[in-house]
Amino acid sequence: MFTRPFIGSRNVSGSPSKAGTGGRVVAGAAATGAGGRGAADVGTGAGCDVVVGGGAVVGGMVVGGGGAVVAVAGIAVVVLMGEASAAARRSPPDPSPPVPPQPATTTRRATAATAAMQRLGRSLRMTSILRAPAPTVRPAGTQTPADTPGGPMAATTPCIIEVAVNGITTKARNPLAPESPEEIAEQAIASIDAGAAIVHMHTSEGGLPVAAAAELYAKSLRIMRAERADAVLYPTMGSGATIQDRYDHHRLLAAEDLIDMGVIDPGSVNLAGSGPDGPPTGTYVYINSPADIGYMMNLCHDTGIGPSFAIYEPGFLRMVLVYESTGRLAPRSLTKFYFSGGGYFGGGMPTFSAPPIVEALDLYCAMLGDVDLPWGSTVLGGSILDTPIARLTVERGGHLRVGLEDFGSGPSNVEQVQRAVALCEKLGRPVATNAETRAILGMPAR
Repeated sequence: MFTRPFIGSRNVSGSPSKAGTGGRVVAGAAATGAGGRGAADVGTGAGCDVVVGGGAVVGGMVVGGGGAVVAVAGIAVVVLMGEASAAARRSPPDPSPPVPPQPATTTRRATAATAAMQRLGRSLRMTSILRAPAPTVRPAGTQTPADTPGGPMAATTPCIIEVAVNGITTKARNPLAPESPEEIAEQAIASIDAGAAIVHMHTSEGGLPVAAAAELYAKSLRIMRAERADAVLYPTMGSGATIQDRYDHHRLLAAEDLIDMGVIDPGSVNLAGSGPDGPPTGTYVYINSPADIGYMMNLCHDTGIGPSFAIYEPGFLRMVLVYESTGRLAPRSLTKFYFSGGGYFGGGMPTFSAPPIVEALDLYCAMLGDVDLPWGSTVLGGSILDTPIARLTVERGGHLRVGLEDFGSGPSNVEQVQRAVALCEKLGRPVATNAETRAILGMPAR
């Protein structure tokens, strides 16, 4: 079921949500469902709370509306006849006397609502996603007043811009794409001068042994490091039968002090798209097992490079949060939400990631909650700057990734960086310098 949030509490089945005795209608909660007041309505509102029974939610408070109210900061609460309200998690106990026994009709209604909530809880797996309040701008304490030109909750922390200069985009697809080590370095340096602080790159030749792959990367990276020593640089995954084959070039490049981060894709996914005859039929699955992810994380720990997480699916973010919550996350990380446009893998409708819509970003932000990890957004197969995701990412304190890897049919890397800089300036948010980027990510100065 798709639930669309809106401002102003109402029951979209037709009749407004009404507060119980002594209550009031509150803003910020949405409810959808068939039936009127007293039916089992389900919705999302402030703090990703869930309402059953026509109630209304604001912040961490739930006000009954003729039925039962549930899910305050992830805790199920039943309120009979709309006569009580429940405070959010960690609030002091309510000193008021217990609710007196109710008539059989009310009991049946509450029992039905409770059962509905139990079913909903199982389907949603109500964990930390259903916590109040709603996701806040991070880092903490950086938001400006809601009426600033940058929009509500605009962040004043500098916005990091990453440029992915080539990726799978070849000159055959876009003549602007760099391929030789010298071209890659030249475009990377020009992009840094335009406002990018992080450079991600591929080599033009895949399938190389670890040492040969590292040397081909190094030909570009040595130029970048010599010319722009404090830029944040990192390569991509390799290929091969084992995770060592795919990842150990990071170790060699880190030993030469040529990279600052290592790519970690913390999950497996079908990187495919529909074709002219229908759904994809290939057999390729992009696999990163939990053991592989552990190997990559340990290498980041060992070498001191920061993980650059590509979040293709919600499960990928959950893996990152597992590492964070258990104290095993390598430091200096940047978590990026990957949304999918069209034509990236397979040429048609992608079968991976979420589309670049507000609701998808809301989900990731809700999952991240108050976990203090720098994050950003990108779109594979299109321009993030032409979606609502870009503006919201900047306003919420996130960072941006652009470049010919992600927008393969787009303008040059430099022009994409310039557009990202212009968006930040329009929203009143400064663009991070190389030194500021290192400070935000917890990297040593250079």
